[in-house]
Amino acid sequence: MKIIDGVFSRRAIKKMYPVILMPVIIHLVTCFLISINYFYFMRLFLSMNPEQKITDEFFEVQKKLISDLKHLPDRSIKWEEKSKFHITLFFLGDVDKPKVDSLLNKLDDLSSVPEYGEMFFNSTGLECFPNANKPRVIFAEINNEDKKAYGLYEKLIPVLDSEGFKPDKKLHLHITLGRVKTFERIEIRTQIEKMNFNICISVKSFSLMQSVLDSRGSVYREIRKFGI
Repeated sequence: MKIIDGVFSRRAIKKMYPVILMPVIIHLVTCFLISINYFYFMRLFLSMNPEQKITDEFFEVQKKLISDLKHLPDRSIKWEEKSKFHITLFFLGDVDKPKVDSLLNKLDDLSSVPEYGEMFFNSTGLECFPNANKPRVIFAEINNEDKKAYGLYEKLIPVLDSEGFKPDKKLHLHITLGRVKTFERIEIRTQIEKMNFNICISVKSFSLMQSVLDSRGSVYREIRKFGI
């Protein structure tokens, strides 16, 4: 960079503009997109939310795994906060706010006569998506032997379909613990496979949840709870 009489030349300063302004532009665009999402859309999903003593148990599993993976470079994995542990039933995406009231009314009607009362699950191990050799998501596999959760899912499909929501994948019960952020290959298969635990879960409701974006990421907020 050329310096004249102890100061940067005008040409050199002009070359610095993109470097100086780009972070500002990115920040402004991010704030603009967040504001649009906040005022016009709600990012929604349906989930079953285990009580705190259960999420505490999964948090202990997560902490043990973090300790076992301390050989990895910093920030290779973004670990989910304990407050965000949940079992997703259906991801709805960005929903127009006026549409939410209609959806709530139909979900109220569906749950007005509870069919199951309570559902039971257990979790005994960890898995990765798409696989442990090329992991992008680390999760606790959730088992539902009596298949009642799948029955609830099948009841939800026509209700959601009437509002224009189509399932993009089969129901896969799990609780996400972390998401791999690095594009470098990481070795975690051994640590994943040796994680042994047995967590029993019971739920008596499902919830319509909102994912609220802010500058730090996302926060989950429960809109309404429905009996099962």
